[in-house]
Amino acid sequence: MSFWIESISALGEKKSCSNIPLKEGVNIICGPSNTGKTCIAKCIEYMFGSSAEPFSEETGYDKVQMIVCSENERYTMTRKFHETTIQVDHTGSKNETTAYNVKTSVKNYEKTINSFWLSLIGIDTQQMINSNTNFRKQILSWKSIYHIFVLSETRIISGKSIIFPESFYNDTAILSSLIYLLSGQSFSDADAVESKEIREAKKKALKGYIDTEVVMLTERSKEIEEKQNDFQDGNVDALIQTTLDEISDYNQKLTDATSKSQSVLERIQKRNQSLSECEMLLFKYTELMSQYKADLKRLSFIVDGELNSKPVYTTHCPICETAVSFSRKSRYIEAAQAEYRAIRLQVSDLEKAIKDLEDEKSSIEADIKKLLAEKEEIEKLIDVQLKPKLSDLRDKSEQLKEYISNQATIALIKSIVEKKEEERIAVDADNGENMKFHPKEHFEEDFYSDLGKIVKNLLEQCNYASTVSVVFDKTDMDVVINGKKKNSNGKGYNAFLNSVVAISLARYMAKHAKYNPHFLVLDSPILSLKESHDIKPSETMSSELFKCIVSDPIEGQTIIIENEIPDIDYSNVNLISFTKEVDSGRYGFLMDCTN
Repeated sequence: MSFWIESISALGEKKSCSNIPLKEGVNIICGPSNTGKTCIAKCIEYMFGSSAEPFSEETGYDKVQMIVCSENERYTMTRKFHETTIQVDHTGSKNETTAYNVKTSVKNYEKTINSFWLSLIGIDTQQMINSNTNFRKQILSWKSIYHIFVLSETRIISGKSIIFPESFYNDTAILSSLIYLLSGQSFSDADAVESKEIREAKKKALKGYIDTEVVMLTERSKEIEEKQNDFQDGNVDALIQTTLDEISDYNQKLTDATSKSQSVLERIQKRNQSLSECEMLLFKYTELMSQYKADLKRLSFIVDGELNSKPVYTTHCPICETAVSFSRKSRYIEAAQAEYRAIRLQVSDLEKAIKDLEDEKSSIEADIKKLLAEKEEIEKLIDVQLKPKLSDLRDKSEQLKEYISNQATIALIKSIVEKKEEERIAVDADNGENMKFHPKEHFEEDFYSDLGKIVKNLLEQCNYASTVSVVFDKTDMDVVINGKKKNSNGKGYNAFLNSVVAISLARYMAKHAKYNPHFLVLDSPILSLKESHDIKPSETMSSELFKCIVSDPIEGQTIIIENEIPDIDYSNVNLISFTKEVDSGRYGFLMDCTN
């Protein structure tokens, strides 16, 4: 069973009815400061039985009315200021009016507002819970639990757990009440008392469990100690320092050898370039020598031809057949001989140049061969000596580190074993005569771990900075993130984290609680107004939190009150906006108060 609020109204003589319509699902009320948003949350608390009036009588409003729905029932609740009764009109199957007293009472339980609200979540009869560690009893009260799912603007920024109210409280009673909602167990005297046989059986089982753990830890210690023999006879600290020094020395040698190898390679490249240039010149000179030799053969042929030809030759006239004699007027022997001599001189010079180039080529090739041999020696030094030695030294360093780590593990195991021995002695010493009720020990076995997982998942959805470790701490009954308690943050982050914890608890209860209100009110979850000097959650975190509330709402009704809301899709939300402007939209909660 559960309930949801259909509307909240402020009434006053000669005053306009100030009504806030709500729905099942998500409701968001937003707007500037001093528009009465927080008064709406105070109205809810006032109808839950709080003595604090939600707004000043100077406004002219002095009455709160709230319509509540539960299954097939509909209730109109009315409470005037300064009165301790709430009139409830049943418009469902009963169709009657009942006056409920806001004060808790054992004798007149049926006539208290406490009984009304508890009946709406399925608790139809008066229940007694433990109020202290000595099993003292008190009545299960709605006032002891509603603060868990109604986070006012003052409580939402608190560094305390949302499970506990801001003012004086009895933590045993509050935790007992929460346990009852979750499991339906009240832990009466009969529940608390154990027979001697049961107590002894538990002690035996616990001692057996401790003994088993000690055996396992001892065996693990022996396994580790067997690996430590390699260094037991030496000074490990000195070995580590020596090994590190050797690693540094060989690293330097490797660096020097690598640098030298690179230098030799650069020299080889330069000599190869010189060799290429030399070979290119040799090729050109050889081609030129071939040309010169061809020219010499040509000139020799001309000279030989001239020397063997006759100075006068005879022929016949083609017309009259008369014999005609001619003599050569010019000879080319001198010119050809002069050119021949010039080319012979060039050939001689070219032969000398070719000889010099061939000598230079041989010298370069010898240098390259020497450099290649030097480079091979360096690489051999690197691959055969330096790198293997460095690898061995690093392996030795890792072995030494493992040795130190194992020694620390052995010391830790010994410490744990000593504590286990102390626990075993304490179990034997416990005779059960001083039994106390400790409510934190009576939550379901997975309550703390499961709630921590839900909180972590929600924080990750909200892009919370870092969620390496998120636990719900049993001691503080609050979230601890990455080893830091929530109260180490400022008010801005407290508001954000308290909202996440409240939503997570609501989700946990939706799955596991026997009696669940299915109801949540968050006043200023992202703290858009207050503490301008305070570090606040990022806009992304705020947007993602609202997306989670809107797209994955808790079962039942959620009411969010905030100054400025992130820019996301609110199409499936009952969105109520106050403007603080007389001529634009709704000014605020109280219709006749606009200044």
